[in-house]
Parts: sequence; structure tokens; C-alpha cells
Amino acid sequence: AIGTQGLAALTTSQIQAISIADIAALTSVQIAAIGTLGLSVLTRPQIDAISTANLAVMTTAQSNALFYTQAAASSTVTGTVYDWKSHAVLSNVQVVATGSGNPTSTTAPQLDFHNVHMDSTGHLVAELYADNATAAQSLNMSMTLPTGVTSSFTQSTSSALTGWSLVANDKTAGSLSITGAGLSALTGSVDLGTVSFTLPANSTNLNFQVTSDTLGTQAASPFMLTYGATQTDSTGGFTVSALTPDQYGLALSASGSNISGAITAGDALAALKISVGLNPNPISLATGAAPAVSAYQLMAADVNGDGKVTAGDALNILRMSVGLASAPAARWEFVSNSIDLSSATKSNVPTSFAAVPSATAGSTGVVAVLVGDVNGSWGGGAAASGFASITAGVLTLSGSPNFFEASTGTAMSVIYAAAGIAEVHNFTYGTDSLTLALGSLTPADLVPMDVIINGAHAIYLTTSADTAHGVVLLGMTAQQTAADLVANHVVSGAHSLTIS
Repeated sequence: AIGTQGLAALTTSQIQAISIADIAALTSVQIAAIGTLGLSVLTRPQIDAISTANLAVMTTAQSNALFYTQAAASSTVTGTVYDWKSHAVLSNVQVVATGSGNPTSTTAPQLDFHNVHMDSTGHLVAELYADNATAAQSLNMSMTLPTGVTSSFTQSTSSALTGWSLVANDKTAGSLSITGAGLSALTGSVDLGTVSFTLPANSTNLNFQVTSDTLGTQAASPFMLTYGATQTDSTGGFTVSALTPDQYGLALSASGSNISGAITAGDALAALKISVGLNPNPISLATGAAPAVSAYQLMAADVNGDGKVTAGDALNILRMSVGLASAPAARWEFVSNSIDLSSATKSNVPTSFAAVPSATAGSTGVVAVLVGDVNGSWGGGAAASGFASITAGVLTLSGSPNFFEASTGTAMSVIYAAAGIAEVHNFTYGTDSLTLALGSLTPADLVPMDVIINGAHAIYLTTSADTAHGVVLLGMTAQQTAADLVANHVVSGAHSLTIS
């Protein structure tokens, strides 16, 4: 009844409060009204409730906004974690991949785990659901636990379980069994309760196999829960291997200790300006205008995580900058670089990124935001800076060695170096030109791809061997895709590539 305009205005907490039944009943028009930012904060049960008809007609941007990708046909999940502004990579970030389901079956399971994640105490938590139930008045489930894993079960307070009693045997080593019965029949998707698993220290790969289960009079499809963990290396890269082919979500966490004085009074002033609608970014000498406020800046400014940037956030950042005991602890937030955040505003800041989607192929880019560092001055990771040399006709350096802005008629010649990232701003087809000197590489080694950077469309030129480095053309229009670049704007040499 609130209409599409009402849906578009919903806050994160309001979106996450939409019932499973109402999510299932949404039309494609209503889903479009929620927008990619709204889709990105849906919980796993809500995502699971989206109809197959709506999934089939989703745009790429809409499907990328969902936390979990559809079954990845690979047993390895890889990616790179890098800072939103400097592109410095982050090492020692804890990465956990979790998935559940029956990857060998095309039939939706009747019992399944939803919203699998690591909680703040380090426990693996999963919500047990009766999916696709048909007048079921009893259930039984047994599963084996990896060595050293213990479990506990808490029954849901869902009204659908009125008159039901669920009993768990979670005291027997190496196993968990749950049985239940009720006078009311379960129909559709019902939250049964939460299982919390305590894992051995330094766990890497664990499989939790359901050995038997029935829902009512029907045997449910067998399913499993898979856990894989690792941390990023010195290049910001990570690989979670030996996973059962399935769908996986990634949860990342990092210590806030390596901030190197990045949070200052200047960040507090920037947050205060944002809160009253002012742009805190310095004016570019090339364009005569300040770059727009990035969605990642909004995330950095929203210290209390309420989805808004206020004077209270600015005060907290000031407290952080001087190390007051009452200041919030420094922390990192992580978000997939495939999520379109262009609709973010100071009153609608992206929050609640419980997971980022795993890649169906290749490498997953994960953007790291240091909360409190509004101007993006942190650069404590390995350098993602610089090419061996750069010459240009008219080129204005702005802010950092890997940040370039083209003026009208710019002719750039860049030596492509595997250790660098170059950001090229204000590049215009037909007016400017960019020649990449590739050294031992050939144009065939380069992979152009469409990416989202700072919430806006861009084209990234990289290599399949090292997607953490390359050249990115920022501020491209939606029609200026990677495919269009290759088809209409590239001249290849033996070891060079010219874009014009």
C-alpha cells in the first residue's frame, strides 16, 4: 500500500523488517523501487524468499547487490582486499567463507540453514529453517560435527511455532540432533531456531554433514554446512580452498590497530560538513570543482552505523582522533566492489554489510573502509602506487602519485607496471588519448572489465594473473562499457595499447 515511492524511501532497518511472505510477494517493479542499495542490505532469509521469476529478470546491478551469489561451480574462492581511496592492500584480514545447501541437487531442500555467519564472539551461527513445508507436524534432523566442534540450539520465537516443542541433543560429542512436534502444521518457510557452533582454534576447513532428516512424512533433501577460513597475505590477496562446490558468502574482519594516525580532527571537520550538506573534498585544479562525496566517505563518516551522518558522528571522530577513552573503537567495514552505491546520501548511508558475495569465477574485489577516516588518508598497506614512469602532454597530478586528471586534449603515455594502479579521471573519447607501454606483455594479456569504484561506473584494464593492479578509467558513462572500449576505441601494437 505504500507504493513504489514509499519502498524507495525505506531505511535499512525498515527493509530488513519486511516479512518473508511479503518479500516473496514483491513484483519486479517493487524490487526495482527498493533499489540496489536496498537489495544490498537484505538478510539471507529475505534473499532466499525472492521468487525465481524475479531473480530471472533482475539486472546485473540488482543481482550483484545481493550478499550471496548463486552456486559457484568452483571449490576455491579468491579475492583481494584494498583501501577505497589509496588502493593500498590490507594484509592479515580474516576471511571466512560459509555456505549451506545441497549443491548436487536441483530440488530446494525442505530443511536448510539460512544467514550463516560468524558472530562478534567468534561463533559460527546458522538459522535452521523448514523450507517448502507442506502441513508438517513433526521433524527430525541429525548431523555430524567435525572433531572439536560443539553446538547449542535455541528455538525460534516465531508465531508459526505456537504449540510446537523442539528438543536438541547438543551434548553428544561429534553430533547434533533436533526433533520436534506440534499441533499446528508448518507451511512454507518457517524459522525453527538458531544453531551456534564453537569451533576449534585456527580452524580452516570444516564440513557439517546432515545424515538424516524428515519433515512431516517426507524425507527432506540432504544438505550440509561448509566453513572455510584464511587471511589476506602481503598483497591483500586471499584464497579459501578445498570447499564443496556451493554458494558462499564472505565475512571479513580486521584489527583497527594499524591506523597510523589516519583519523584526525580534519576527518571530524569533514564529517561535520557532510552532515550539513557541504562537500569537504578539496577543489581539483584540473576541473575547478571538488570531487563528489563518495559512498565510502559516507560509510567512514557514519561512526555509529545508524545510516546517517550527523554532528554526533563528527564529535565521535574528534574523540577518536585524540584517543579519548569514551571514543568508539577504530574498525574496518568491508563491501564488495560490485555493489552499486551511487544512491547513497548523508541520510541513507550503506550499513549492515553482513557479507560480501563470493565470485562465480576469477577474483572478488573487496573494498575496505576505515570508519572515521573520512578523507581517506590511511595508507598503511602495501603500496598500490605508481608506475615506473609517466609522461604526458597536459596532465595534472591531484593528491597522490597514482591519481591523474586529464585536461582537454591530453595525450598520455604510461608504462604499465605490475605493482601499480593508475586512476585516470575526466578521460574523454575523441579528445584525449592514453597509450599503455606494456613491456613484455601484449594487448592480448590485458583484460578490460566494467567495475564500480566509489559507487560509480568505471573501466578497469588489468591482467588475469594479477587483478589487484592495472589502469582504471573513472567517471565513464553507463554506455561506455568495456565491450564498447574494445570494439571502438582501441588500437593495438605489438607491446602497446592506445585508447582514444
